[in-house]
Amino acid sequence: MNKRISNIVLVLLICMSAKSQNILLNNWSIHEHPDTNFFLSITAIDQFRHTNIGIGKWVTGTIINTNKEVLASDIRNRELLRFSYSKPDFEIGFSTTQLSQHHRAIGGVEFNGIMSGVYPDNDTMTVESLSSLHRSTVTHCLEFTKKGPNTIFQLAINGSQINSLRNVSTRGEFIRNEFIYSGAYQTLDATYNGQLNYLGSPEEALGANLNWSDSVRITSILQLPLLPSLNFHIIHRPTEFTEFHLRMEGLSFQSQLPMSFAADSIRYKLRAGEIPNYETFTEELPLILNNDDNYRRFDSKVVNDTTLFYRAIPFRVMGAYKVQIEPLTSVAFSFSYSQYDPYSMVVLNTLVERAYNDELRIQGGFSASVIGASVQPNLSLGIKSKLANKITFFGHTNALLSFPYINSTLVPSWSNRIQLNATLQYQLL
Repeated sequence: MNKRISNIVLVLLICMSAKSQNILLNNWSIHEHPDTNFFLSITAIDQFRHTNIGIGKWVTGTIINTNKEVLASDIRNRELLRFSYSKPDFEIGFSTTQLSQHHRAIGGVEFNGIMSGVYPDNDTMTVESLSSLHRSTVTHCLEFTKKGPNTIFQLAINGSQINSLRNVSTRGEFIRNEFIYSGAYQTLDATYNGQLNYLGSPEEALGANLNWSDSVRITSILQLPLLPSLNFHIIHRPTEFTEFHLRMEGLSFQSQLPMSFAADSIRYKLRAGEIPNYETFTEELPLILNNDDNYRRFDSKVVNDTTLFYRAIPFRVMGAYKVQIEPLTSVAFSFSYSQYDPYSMVVLNTLVERAYNDELRIQGGFSASVIGASVQPNLSLGIKSKLANKITFFGHTNALLSFPYINSTLVPSWSNRIQLNATLQYQLL
């Protein structure tokens, strides 16, 4: 037992993956057993850092195709509590989760200018795509599962509360050469319930570290409305050796939220070439800058209660096919499509599963993440094991090749494509 626990701890440390694949093939919300029981899951954590460009481009700070938009995300999904009452033919469960997201979108021209100072047209950089989105959602879910001899159907009814939301974007123009450094830009700052004002000014929010998470604000969450949505999961076994999965999450109308919008106009200009150098070190004559050396911020009036369409739970479609090729060996193919703001992502997996006994199953294979025209291959690893008679561990990874960069300081943390996913489930009876 001690050796097994040591192995599980090792796998836990390197278990970086997409939740969609883990919950599909290693589902801990559906229990198949011949008796009635209660199950409790706590501290299920899932962190996903991703970008659609390679690590080398972050190191150099330049991309060749300036028409490409650079996307970076830090997504954290924490299952705070899950409780299930399960019978052989029926199950009902309740869970509360928190989803924290930070997405950043940077145009190709803006990426080269911000990261390496390369201005393309006559020392001028036009900013058209530069935004940073922080948001946090608490979701309460009630699940009903009907178990048949060949088919299992689960329906989940969700009520989500927007714990915090802030979206900052900017447009403008910057000029830099040996004579002048100037900028004229406008920021749009959209907020819901004012819980992320601590992020500072719009410029500070745009420059905030992407390695971000949020905490549950109990004082405000009790007063926020519930935004409804549906999930469903179907498992069908047409034969003794084959198994199909289909799962959809976030089925809802995009709800309208009352938002506050603030637009600021900023102008600054510094003409270094017009500073009289002979006065710089003269004690008798003060250094006098010309009238264009200034910084001005023009605050526009804040507009309250403007509605904005918002999807509380990201829309996901997942599917899998699993076939048993030997008594203890199976092959599985799975996919997931996730729609986030401001991008969508597809993950493809091919897995081989080996069952060593009733208490240990290990999966390994290949995966590919697709964001737009960017395809990023990787290796995957999954495990399901009993640590004790009534304690089960679940984990899966599709980012093993990124593991050497988990503590890298050479590149931004969000470019490491690393995700920590783990949960322990307790059988109470």
